[in-house]
Amino acid sequence: MTDVSARIERIRLWLILGVVAIHCNVDVVPGYDGGAVVAKLLRICCSALPDMCVPAFFIISAYLVGTRYKRLTLTDYKTLLRRRTRTLLVPYLLWNIIEFFVREAVNLSPLGAYTSGGYEYESPVKLLYFIFLQPNLEPLWFIRNLICFLLLLPVLYFLLRKLRFAGVVLLFIADALWDLSGISYFFCGLYAGACLSETKLNGALAHCAWLLPLFVAVSVGLTFVAQPDIVRAFTIPLLALTGTAGLLGASGCRFFLRQPKIPRGAIFFLYAFHGIIAAYVMKTLGLLFHPHDYGWLAIYLLSFLLVCLLTALVYKLTDRYLPSLLRLLTGGRPQLNLTAPR
Repeated sequence: MTDVSARIERIRLWLILGVVAIHCNVDVVPGYDGGAVVAKLLRICCSALPDMCVPAFFIISAYLVGTRYKRLTLTDYKTLLRRRTRTLLVPYLLWNIIEFFVREAVNLSPLGAYTSGGYEYESPVKLLYFIFLQPNLEPLWFIRNLICFLLLLPVLYFLLRKLRFAGVVLLFIADALWDLSGISYFFCGLYAGACLSETKLNGALAHCAWLLPLFVAVSVGLTFVAQPDIVRAFTIPLLALTGTAGLLGASGCRFFLRQPKIPRGAIFFLYAFHGIIAAYVMKTLGLLFHPHDYGWLAIYLLSFLLVCLLTALVYKLTDRYLPSLLRLLTGGRPQLNLTAPR
């Protein structure tokens, strides 16, 4: 494993936990009445700090492609698409189907009185759109976009060859102005993997740990400052890059070195499964405890913990009793603690 790859492995869990934090935002629960202070604290925990997590995953995914394929041949492209069919497309389809049946089962049960409702079957085409293209399981929009970016790889490599770093700048401007759903982050990671020396990049990251506290301070500070939309369009990607570089730089410290090694199959399972249960957990806790004002912070923390614990429990049970299904759901990612990527 290269040093950069080791850094990536150490931060995967924290990025996934950040995604879970985003989707445990309790201000969408019916009856929410948190005050201004609670709203700011929730914004910090559910947006300001974890918003860099999905961009970081785009960067990492593209970086790993770029390090494997410095130049993309037709054979490489076909091989990559075959591999990603197993690791991305199959899990994407299966998780959306599972979410569809879970939601329908809940809505048809007595619990349906407490939910927002199911699908309106106006047409088979609309149903398929909501299940797969929207997608039905909200966190999987990242997988959907990642699949699209991989299909566009020949175009991206052409831009990489012609424009190099200028292409990164141009795509970031385009993404900020027109919201291209993460392609600028993907192209940035592709540039880092295909065009930069791993040794030099690792050396640079070793000096980037200070960017992490800078990212935290600026992100928290900006929650108390009103920004015009055009300014936010540029500060958000800059903060995402700063946070990613800072987290990768800090990954060499003792805290990350001592953390338990979580198998990538479990991390992917947490990424997908939490999207199914997070809303149900938050609504259940809200109905049970009837929180008010600062009580919503406790519900937020409890929701986060319960979502993680329930996911771990279901993962363990699936691993024990349905290992073949688990391999499909996680795209064949390792289910054991491994130190090297597959």
